[in-house]
Amino acid sequence: MAEEKVIRLSEFKVIMEEVRSQHKKIIEVMQHHHERTDKRLDRLEEGMNEVKGDIRVLKGDVCALKGDVRTLRDEVALLHEGQTEIKETLFQKVDRAEFSRLEKRVAKLERRSA
Repeated sequence: MAEEKVIRLSEFKVIMEEVRSQHKKIIEVMQHHHERTDKRLDRLEEGMNEVKGDIRVLKGDVCALKGDVRTLRDEVALLHEGQTEIKETLFQKVDRAEFSRLEKRVAKLERRSA
């Protein structure tokens, strides 16, 4: 018959105390890792919020730039029209009164483009 090993209560208590001690160590290590992970997640969240803010600013800047580009296109188109008209008119014989009006018109176009 196999020999049965009997553990006394005092031995059992010692074994259980060692298990509890090891369990506490494991819990401490896990808590330490949990705290480090929480800190990293907090920093990551702060960084993401900063990136989101930067993206909002960039979107606003892009919208403003789109408006500026539209305005510039309109002004360039207006200048092109004026230049074309002036070229066509200058190819014709011009008297002094017409030339004076053209000078004023060119000056007006130059002020708009400045």
